[in-house]
Amino acid sequence: MTGRLTGLVKALRSHGLRIGPGETVDAAAALEALGLADRERAREGLAAALLHRESQRAVFDPVFDLYFPAGVGVPVRGDGDRDALRERLVAALAADDQALLARL
Repeated sequence: MTGRLTGLVKALRSHGLRIGPGETVDAAAALEALGLADRERAREGLAAALLHRESQRAVFDPVFDLYFPAGVGVPVRGDGDRDALRERLVAALAADDQALLARL
């Protein structure tokens, strides 16, 4: 998760937002406390830690969506599901089954 957070901060800085080390540490603490199970809660926690003005939301929200897309942090149903998916992907790749690959 640290890589996603540092990527988010770098991207926000590249868009002109001034985010110092203190804000970054606060954001990491917020993310640790809130987790990613509730994506909107994580979004609001990071926004509270990183932003200084409401006008910065216009930059923050789309960048957040890039670094924390839906599904990040959602618990995996189980290793069996992951193994089954891996096997299906390998079979689809071996057969060059583009339709199955698109569905998976």
